[in-house]
Amino acid sequence: MRFIRFFGLACLLSTAPAAAQLVPVPQGPEDSATTLIYGTVVPVCTVETDTPLAIVQMGTGAQDVSNVTYTCNNLEGFTRRVSSENGGALVRGTQGIPYLLSQSGVAGLAFAPISLQNLQSDEVATFPELAIGSSGVLRVEIPAIPPRLLAGEYIDTVTIEITPN
Repeated sequence: MRFIRFFGLACLLSTAPAAAQLVPVPQGPEDSATTLIYGTVVPVCTVETDTPLAIVQMGTGAQDVSNVTYTCNNLEGFTRRVSSENGGALVRGTQGIPYLLSQSGVAGLAFAPISLQNLQSDEVATFPELAIGSSGVLRVEIPAIPPRLLAGEYIDTVTIEITPN
């Protein structure tokens, strides 16, 4: 049985700085004083995987490679970008094995098998569990093994990046 390394799932963290806002202080009668206490919670969105290195078996079919947890407290949700260093293929030298990537999960987190030949981007709407963290399983599907592959490790790095909307 041969194994390959499916590197990565490098995750990037993105946060937006809080913008200062002035709030008018209500005025009371002359013999009273009023203080408005005001604070802002900045949007914070993170994505984490449970493993930085996933090894898949060389064969056709779908294989779970990592659990992915998204956390985002932004009311407008976030934008997710998924990219592949090798255009959606496990690569060794000039040879490659194309694969599809999918993810399970609730609400807008799940996505059907996609090719990563190009950057994939989608908008994920907020939902209550997202503020405390919601997970899904990342899955690699190898539709077919090309003939005449040289022995060795075939590698790709997948990056999942999210930014608050």
